Amino acid sequence: MSISFTEDMLKEAVIKADIYEIETLPTDDEIEYEFSNEFERKMERLIRRSKTRNLIGGMAFLRRRVVALIAVNVNIKMNKKSKIKMYKK
Repeated sequence: MSISFTEDMLKEAVIKADIYEIETLPTDDEIEYEFSNEFERKMERLIRRSKTRNLIGGMAFLRRRVVALIAVNVNIKMNKKSKIKMYKK
């Protein structure tokens, strides 16, 4: 004996199962959990690293931008000087 299901029947079953599972989850107030000291230390270390990397990465980005602007400025000045020399000849 074989049972066949339509696509719509399967979709409906999955939706009902998801709703049931979500409704049976405990609320935040019902959950009592305390993270281990090791986990807390690792998280603190990760947070510290992310803060320092962002600062260092941000500073490097700004430095590269300043160097690029200086290079463009120097290039423009050099082009102006060469154009002036061409017109003087």
